[in-house]
Amino acid sequence: MKRVLVVTESNSPKGTRFRLNFIDATDPFRLSSLFVMDTHSLVVSLAYKDGLIYCSMSRDFSIYDVSDLSSVKEISHIDLYGGIDMELSSDGNYAYLTSWKRGITIVDIHNPFSPSVVGRASCNYEVLPDDDSPYGPYGVAGIVVRGRYAFCVTCDYTDDKHREVFIVYDIADPSKPSQAAIISTAPWRSHAITIRGDYAYASGFEGILVFNISEPTDPMFINRLELKARMCCNATINGNLLFSAGSNYAPEGSAGVLSIFDITNPLHIKGIGETPTIGRISWNLALVDNLAYVVSDSTISAVEISDPEKPAVRGLCGPSGANMVYDSIEVIDYSA
Repeated sequence: MKRVLVVTESNSPKGTRFRLNFIDATDPFRLSSLFVMDTHSLVVSLAYKDGLIYCSMSRDFSIYDVSDLSSVKEISHIDLYGGIDMELSSDGNYAYLTSWKRGITIVDIHNPFSPSVVGRASCNYEVLPDDDSPYGPYGVAGIVVRGRYAFCVTCDYTDDKHREVFIVYDIADPSKPSQAAIISTAPWRSHAITIRGDYAYASGFEGILVFNISEPTDPMFINRLELKARMCCNATINGNLLFSAGSNYAPEGSAGVLSIFDITNPLHIKGIGETPTIGRISWNLALVDNLAYVVSDSTISAVEISDPEKPAVRGLCGPSGANMVYDSIEVIDYSA
C-alpha cells in the first residue's frame, strides 16, 4: 500500500503562489514530496472521495482526478467564493462549503465533470453588492452535515463586534437551504465544529463550546471549556477523543500545537495531552491509524498518538521551504 498526503500550500507573505503538494507517507515518519500542482487560487479546504479530490478555494472550486498518481489532472472548475471547511454528502452528490461572510454554498457534484452551484444561504452578515473580496473579518468557518441539517459556527477576527453565532441550516432541499436555528455564542469565537452523537463541539479562540443537538432546530448550549491563550483552527473526533490543531499564543510568542481532549462526558471535557509542532500556527490535521498529520506554517508533522496522553512528533517535512504555509490535508491510500 502506498499512502499519500495531499497538502495545500501558499507562499507567505506575498500570497501569489498556490499549489497542491503530494507527499509520500508510505513510511509514516519519513515524508517526502512526490510532485506539486499549481491551483487557480488559495485552496483552503479539501475533501476526498472515490479517486477524486475536491478543492474549495478563495475564489474557485475545482475537482481533480487523483486515481492514478502518474496522471493527476483537473477535470472541472467553476468560479465561486469558497471557505475554510467543506463536507461531502454521503451519496457523493453534493459538496457543502463554508463561504465565510457569504454563509454557505451547496455544489451539485453528481457529475464531477460538470459541477454547479445549486444553493446558497446567508449568515448574519450583510454583503454589499460591490463587495468582491473573498473574506473579511467575519463569517461561517466550520460545517458538519447530519441528515437534512448542516451545523455551522461563525468566527470573528475582531473582538468587539460580538457577531458570533451557532447556525443550523435546513438543507433538505439543496436548492433552497434556509436557517432553521441561530443562537449567539458571543463573545466566544469558534473556528471549527465537530459532532459526536447528539453533541456538537465548537472550538476556536480560548475555548471549546458544547451544544446538545438532539433536537436540531432547538440546539442548547450546555458547556464551555476555557483554554487560556489557545486557538483551535480545526478539530476532529476519534472515539471519545477530540484532536485540535491550533496555536499557543502566550506572551513569549505564538507556537503551533496539537491538543487532545477526552470528551467521554460532554459536561466534563478534559485536556489529556499536547505537543508543540513546528511553526507559529497549526492549521489543520488528519488522523490515520495511530498517527496525526498536522499542517502548519512551513511544516508538516507526523505525530504519534498511540498514547494520547503523550503525543510525540516523530517526523517532519517542509518540502517547499520556510516561506510556505500549509493549510489543508487529505490522506489517500493506494493499493500496491
